Amino acid sequence: MLASFRRFGLLTDEVSEDLDEALAWIVGQGLGHVELRSLWGTNVVNVTASQAEHLIAVLERYRLPVSGIASPIFKCALDASHPPAITGDRFGSDEVPVAAHYPWLERTLRLADRLGASHVRIFSFWREAQPEEHQKAIVAHLNRACDMAQAFGMRLVLENEPTCNGGSAPEVAALVALVNRPELGMLWDPGNDAYGGFPVAADQAKLWGPRVFHVHLKDVKTHLDTTRSIVPLGQGVVPWAEILSTLDQAPYEGRFSLEPHVRGLDQVEACVRGLSALLQER
Repeated sequence: MLASFRRFGLLTDEVSEDLDEALAWIVGQGLGHVELRSLWGTNVVNVTASQAEHLIAVLERYRLPVSGIASPIFKCALDASHPPAITGDRFGSDEVPVAAHYPWLERTLRLADRLGASHVRIFSFWREAQPEEHQKAIVAHLNRACDMAQAFGMRLVLENEPTCNGGSAPEVAALVALVNRPELGMLWDPGNDAYGGFPVAADQAKLWGPRVFHVHLKDVKTHLDTTRSIVPLGQGVVPWAEILSTLDQAPYEGRFSLEPHVRGLDQVEACVRGLSALLQER
């Protein structure tokens, strides 16, 4: 049942770049796992060997499992010879050509394996003006990434991100279906779709079923001038109560990570309270 708070975690850098500080706070909130994106001012793909050892020691001290690594893999131009239509946040990683992302992926898969994580997050390249015209090239890269993940017994999760070719969850679902590999599934972030102006409906979970490997939670408010902003969970337009119920019935067996994208620890805490209220309502 989704009512178990232990199935819900948080990206540590949403609390603090200092891992000790972040884990102490997360444990205090009663959350059950963490997801790693950037640590000590460094994106996870650039963590050094000594930092990795320190990371492992800190995690063991707090006894918090790592659900996954939220890497920026394939947040880059599909073809460096021409600029993409849109780019977005890389969370401290460099803008480098596609070829440089494969060593990042290998390093991240190795770290995920050491940490006992179930997956590594990836993307579908900065959005082209006509994404459908580039499906063949995108699928080829995703297949190569799956080959690498297979060697580690690891899964990859492709996130819907408005600045990428898989900009909406349906677009990501289509790419996952085209690849059709057990190593690749969806990271469903309904909040990203809401922020990007894409429709969000609870019954989408029924369409994708076992293709959903992981879920991110955030909420979005639409203003009178049609602009959108991120708000604490339960204060926006994302139908989280219905989504959680649908996932429960699916049944969805994976975990959930809060990715609040709000400013200030008080707002992150408001997201945790919002999650608790959603679960208590159910």
